[in-house]
Amino acid sequence: QYNEKFLRPLARGLSGIKVSAGQVSCDGTVCGTTGVISGIHSGKLLEAVASGAAVDIPFGMQWQVADGKIKEAWTVLDTLSLHSQISGLEAAKFDNACLT
Repeated sequence: QYNEKFLRPLARGLSGIKVSAGQVSCDGTVCGTTGVISGIHSGKLLEAVASGAAVDIPFGMQWQVADGKIKEAWTVLDTLSLHSQISGLEAAKFDNACLT
């Protein structure tokens, strides 16, 4: 499912993909990192047609290791930031009053 739902759509929507990750930290069998996926919006992505825009997508990732192999992995993308980059619309701005 990871390939079908995440990697393939990303590869179809972006060209020249580069991933820069920060320091990897582990606690027991769970590891994690943050970073940025960069590329050119050259295909359909998030239902948006190719814009030609350069995009930087912040991400966080965790994975669980068992028997020396990754057994499960979770990735969180800043899709609001991505959407604003490929649509040309500024992301909504919220202040603390929205959270109370």
